[in-house]
Amino acid sequence: MAAARTCVDAIGDMDTTEINVRIAASRVRTRTRGFRSFVYDIRIVAYCIHKMCTPYITEDCFTESSGNPACRDARYARIMPSAPKRTAQSPAPKSTSRQTTTQPKPPRLSREEAELRMIRAAIDLILTTPPGDVTVHKIAKSAGVHHDYVARYFGSREELLARAIDHATLEFVVKIAPSNSEQIREKLSNNPDAIALYALRSRLIMYLVACGVSPERFRPTQALLTYRTQNLSPRTDLSDRTKRNMVLIGTLLLHGIGTMDEVNDMTEQEKQDLYGFISVLGTMSDSVQKSLGWDKPTPKKRK
Repeated sequence: MAAARTCVDAIGDMDTTEINVRIAASRVRTRTRGFRSFVYDIRIVAYCIHKMCTPYITEDCFTESSGNPACRDARYARIMPSAPKRTAQSPAPKSTSRQTTTQPKPPRLSREEAELRMIRAAIDLILTTPPGDVTVHKIAKSAGVHHDYVARYFGSREELLARAIDHATLEFVVKIAPSNSEQIREKLSNNPDAIALYALRSRLIMYLVACGVSPERFRPTQALLTYRTQNLSPRTDLSDRTKRNMVLIGTLLLHGIGTMDEVNDMTEQEKQDLYGFISVLGTMSDSVQKSLGWDKPTPKKRK
C-alpha cells in the first residue's frame, strides 16, 4: 500500500528522476516484505495510473486527424463513451431489450382429426406427385401437423399410404354406388374424380407392394369392393362363379386403365370405350358362362 499511496500523492508533480528514486525505495522495502507484497503494490500503482489518465483520453486520440502514427495504428482500440447524466427534464432511456410477442398456440387436434388430415393430405399429394416423392415432411406440412405425428399415429409412412388406399376405396364406392349394373357406365363416365381415386388406389398398391408391403394388407378393402359390385346384378340365372369372374375382369380393366394408360398412350376416347365395355359385361354373361362352363361350381382343390 505504501507504493500506491506514494504514486497517488506525487505522480502529478514528480519527474523521471523522482519516479526512479521512489521505485528504488519500493524495491528496498520489497526485500523486507517479500515478492508477493511487491506485486500487490504494482497492481495498485497500475490501477491508480489508469484512473488518473482515463479522463484525458478522448476519441480524437484514435483518429487519423490526431497526427499520431502510433494512435492511427490502434485499429482495435475501443472507446466506450460514458453515459450522460440524467436530469429531471430528460426522459428515461428506452429499453433496448427485445419485446417478445406471444402468439396464440393452434388448438390441439384430436387423434381422429389429425389422422384424417394426414390421410387427406397424402391423397391430394399422390394425385399430383409420384408416390416415391411423397415424403413424411411433405404430408405433415400439407396437413398442418408435426412430422412426428406420422410415426406416432401410423407407425410408418407406408402404413399411412395404405390407410390412404383404404380411404380412397371407400370414397370410390360412395361416389359410384350404382343401384344396378346398367348404371355402371353412366357412373364411370360422369365421375372423373372417382376414376382418379381408383387410379390413385391402383398406383399406390403397386408402389407399396414393390416396397415390400404384403398384398394381404389390401385384401379387406378389395374384398369389400368386389362384393359390392358382384351383388349389383339381380339376375338369378348367373352363377356366383360367373358374377365374380365378371367383376374381376372389370376390376383388372380399371386397374390397367389407372396404371398403364400413359404407358399405352391411351386417349380419352379409348378410356371411355373401355368403360363402356365394362358396363356391358353383364349382357355377355350368358354366352361366356355357357362357353367356359362357369355355370358349374368351382372344382375343389385336391389336398
